[in-house]
Amino acid sequence: MLLEIQSPAAFESVWIEVSGSEPYRRLLNHWEPWNRKQRANGWEGLARRVEKAAYATRPYCLKCGTCCRKGSPSLYPEDLPLLLRGVIRRTDLMTLRKGEIGFSNEQNELIQLTREQVKIREKPGTRECLFFQSESGVCGIHENHPLQCRTLECWNPEGFQRLERVRPLNRLDLLCPARSRSSGNQGPRGKV
Repeated sequence: MLLEIQSPAAFESVWIEVSGSEPYRRLLNHWEPWNRKQRANGWEGLARRVEKAAYATRPYCLKCGTCCRKGSPSLYPEDLPLLLRGVIRRTDLMTLRKGEIGFSNEQNELIQLTREQVKIREKPGTRECLFFQSESGVCGIHENHPLQCRTLECWNPEGFQRLERVRPLNRLDLLCPARSRSSGNQGPRGKV
């Protein structure tokens, strides 16, 4: 895993962290009496701990483009200036409506959406963001990338989880941008 995430750390440093963790101790102490489901849950908890420990050895973005290849970002009220300045055009957008099926990066599966959201389009036939330049592996609007892109840290899911509590832009926000900015929406950094 350390090679996969391009971490400079040695396995031993991660093992010290993992072997002292609660999920590891619980797995060691309760393996025998646990049933199949409890064992599976124990392994899952340990896997999450290993992943967290591994990513903690590399708390910076490699600009590898993996997140850009896994889907395009949803937009939030804080992103309205990007639209107003023409960095992102309306033709670069798509709408996912409440009740439609969408991919959840957090859950890593398809889910039924509970609210409408406006996203940057993806390249046809892929999940790759429209602005991702595959050949060079860079974002075409990196200097002005949206809130979700700035918040996402593959090694730290907490920022992404905070965004789950923020209302994404919807079609009405695009038609009446002042409505969204004056409605008191709270972003992860306070009032938007």
